[in-house]
Amino acid sequence: MTPIFTVITIVYNDIAGLERTGQSVLSQTEKDYEWIVVDGGSTDGTVPYLHSSEFPGRFISEADEGISDAWNKGISLARGEYILILNAGDTISPDLLFEYRIRLSPKKILCAHSSVLSEDGDHIGIFRARPKSLWRGMTIPHLSCLVPKGLYEELGSYSHLPFSMDYDWFLRCYKSFGNDIFEVVDINLCQFYLGGTSSKGYVNSFRYNQEIMIKYGMNRILARILTRLMIAKHSLAKDGF
Repeated sequence: MTPIFTVITIVYNDIAGLERTGQSVLSQTEKDYEWIVVDGGSTDGTVPYLHSSEFPGRFISEADEGISDAWNKGISLARGEYILILNAGDTISPDLLFEYRIRLSPKKILCAHSSVLSEDGDHIGIFRARPKSLWRGMTIPHLSCLVPKGLYEELGSYSHLPFSMDYDWFLRCYKSFGNDIFEVVDINLCQFYLGGTSSKGYVNSFRYNQEIMIKYGMNRILARILTRLMIAKHSLAKDGF
């Protein structure tokens, strides 16, 4: 039977993060979903866990070419009509899929707000979903974004970039369809833990954002100014957020 949702988790040598993410997936009150894990060939306890009876989903474990490649592999395996990408370590609230199911549309990307937590789980702030501001940066929490599979088929997969590959895709979507393609669910439904690739390398992420903004038509000088402002803002904020 084809599920409505596919949750895709990518992981590499992070069994603790994978188990934390898995607990949040399994706690969903909406049960019409599948969970796919794309492992990059881990050498810790990840692979034994995936082969164990404790793991309830589908998985592949093999070397990949980075985050974009892993995301794209997961999308290619997805059977669900709507796809949520939730990286290892991050979590979603038990009612997320329920809240999204009552709002589903094949022409809408649903997104919500996310708590931002330290690696130890301390609350730092709220990442609010603001799709109207995508022209100036990644202003929606990727882990909250439920994307109709048909949009991936129409717009293509994630570009092979070392940083900001999600911003590149969502800005591509924004430029193609405008802000109306997004619907904000005005609830805090996710928990994003700092310490991953994007949070540790935020300066590089913003610099890639600058090139992506230029790629999609922004004036180079304006893009440079916006990037410097965002780097300054994050450098002054607690833990880089």
